[in-house]
Amino acid sequence: MLDLIKGVFGGSKEQRFWKWFVRNEARLFQFEDDQEAIFSELGERLRAVYPDLAFEFGPVRGNGKRDFVISADGLLSAFEAVEALATEAPHLARWSWVKFRQRGSSHVEFTFDDITVNSEQVCYVMTPRGSHVDVTIYFQNYSQERHAIYEQSAFLVLDHLLGEFDVVTRVAYVQAAAEQPIDLIDRKLLCELPAEFDAYLAKQRKGYH
Repeated sequence: MLDLIKGVFGGSKEQRFWKWFVRNEARLFQFEDDQEAIFSELGERLRAVYPDLAFEFGPVRGNGKRDFVISADGLLSAFEAVEALATEAPHLARWSWVKFRQRGSSHVEFTFDDITVNSEQVCYVMTPRGSHVDVTIYFQNYSQERHAIYEQSAFLVLDHLLGEFDVVTRVAYVQAAAEQPIDLIDRKLLCELPAEFDAYLAKQRKGYH
């Protein structure tokens, strides 16, 4: 009976999304030609699957393929929806399906709402908390009045450095703070965070505390 109902209404919501994607594959692959309209339509289609799903397109690589990233937008509650949608993804010659936003280079500079973060200039402290860690990022020119913007910048840079999955599942607390006149002994540059983070998790997996 369930199969019959799915047939009448065009399959599951995940299958309906991919049917739409396949029909519009050429437009989506060349999304730069009409980016605003395509992003709007694609966002609407994803929200029909699950309200908090997000997406990213990768550049066209040398092999002619492009990544399509299915993101939970940093929300653990959307992880199951990411997995369900990825499970139903079809094989398309020009596409690679990626679950969750992936790590980028440890050497990065980006600007968010006029706040520039350079991983070779901005410092952090990582504090172990069992199977998780806390991360404090010390911003240059930090102001309490704009704390929310600095906090968003902290999450964005952590997403880039550690990847969405690890930030959501292994980082317990993220804090944006001002640089202090006296350097903290254990303060390091942000570009060092991925290596320290991975080393700590490796010790946890081996049972060292």
